Amino acid sequence: MRGIARQHGVALVLVLWVLVLLMVIAGALSTTQRNEVSMVTAMLKERQGRAAVEAAHHYMIYRLKLPQTEMAEDEWKADGVLRSWRFGDVELGISAMPENGRIDLNQAAPELLEKLFVEAGADEQQAVAIRDAILDWKDPDDAHRLDGAEDDDYEGAGLPYGAKDGPFDTIEELRMVMGVTPELYRAVSPALTIHAAARTVDPIFAQPLALYALPGMERAAADDYIAQRNDALQQGLPPTMPEGIAGAHAGRSAVHTYRLYAETRGEAGGVRGEILISLMPRRGPLGMQSTFTVLERSFSPSSGALTSMVEE
Repeated sequence: MRGIARQHGVALVLVLWVLVLLMVIAGALSTTQRNEVSMVTAMLKERQGRAAVEAAHHYMIYRLKLPQTEMAEDEWKADGVLRSWRFGDVELGISAMPENGRIDLNQAAPELLEKLFVEAGADEQQAVAIRDAILDWKDPDDAHRLDGAEDDDYEGAGLPYGAKDGPFDTIEELRMVMGVTPELYRAVSPALTIHAAARTVDPIFAQPLALYALPGMERAAADDYIAQRNDALQQGLPPTMPEGIAGAHAGRSAVHTYRLYAETRGEAGGVRGEILISLMPRRGPLGMQSTFTVLERSFSPSSGALTSMVEE
């Protein structure tokens, strides 16, 4: 009898261990399924958010292509001011800005480049060296500027490339220029472009650092102007041009390139998207029409804290 009881006890323990093992397996499967469902849900929200952002970009392109006379009843301007827009159930913040508010890296005068790096934190000697290195990078010859850098300088620094001897194709290319540190690149890149196709900067749409870089513009005066300019833009009024800056570096120019910004609000995927487009008129079957080309495109996660391209 004792032997039978002992066998029954062992069998009971085995059954309990099997039940525990099954419960562990079931729990693991349940956790895996919950994780997979969460991942799919997050992916679906991200795709929905991205689709809404892309729809916002196309809406802004459509509005930019409309003749101004057709926009009178529902005015919408490419002025950098953040506006609310809804796509289906998704609410977004959208804005558009003319690209000529940035400094064109291929067109800017040497003194403008030099002051840009000074305002970004470089000392005078460092800024002059970077200025000359940028000019040596762009020009087609191998002649050194006084503080510049040509192929032998890059070779001496152990770099596997030399001066390009041609215009910049991207802003990121600036990181390869002698003297441009990662910190300086991060500071100046928001104020730069290669698509403005103008030597001047439009102060009405200029990034703060681009305004600071204008020869003749003091930082305090620039901050005062930014506050007045943005107040006028928020009220839908035309801002005035600032005083005391060199006319060779600041002014209005024809706008063919725009930077479009859209970001989802709330829990709709948390997506931020930015594209740069070229909008050019051409003659078609129905007369003059506008065609657009996407020059740059980027998407990134969004915190949901909407910001305006025009500083408030």
